[in-house]
Amino acid sequence: MNKLSRIQTLLLLLLVLSLLSNLWSNARPMAHGLKVLYLNRNYLLANNEKKLCLKVGESFCNYVSFIKQHTSENATILIPPQGYPWPMTGNVAYFRYFLYPRVLINGKEKEPGIDLLKAKIDYVLIDWGEDKSTEYDFTHGWPKFSVPTKQIVYMDTDKKWGIILLDLQKLK
Repeated sequence: MNKLSRIQTLLLLLLVLSLLSNLWSNARPMAHGLKVLYLNRNYLLANNEKKLCLKVGESFCNYVSFIKQHTSENATILIPPQGYPWPMTGNVAYFRYFLYPRVLINGKEKEPGIDLLKAKIDYVLIDWGEDKSTEYDFTHGWPKFSVPTKQIVYMDTDKKWGIILLDLQKLK
């Protein structure tokens, strides 16, 4: 073999090695992408409501369904103050997305914060809090004030989640 053909062979070998290296570096992300698609197949095949539940968490999603089941669409609901431990259920703008057309009003931690009769509040949430952390000296569990009660419905046996149907006649 002459010197020219050795250089051509060397260049061809370098080209092949470069091509294989490039294929290998692109194959790994593609394999990772296929793995992600496989692992998320339930998400990809789910309807929009199920996808939303996968994103926000099953317990929050179950609580929203529970509230919808036990309140009318024209209800006015007093919810916890905005802040931890109620980052989702205390956030009127966020929570309204799930419960619309119901009207949501923030209460305060240790008092309603509004006149229940004038605001025509129908329900008060019973809400332990969906987060372990707290802020603004808030503590878990809400409401922390007397509520004129007609009926209480709990979502769970440990009584951390539920709704209170108000008896507004007791306020008159």
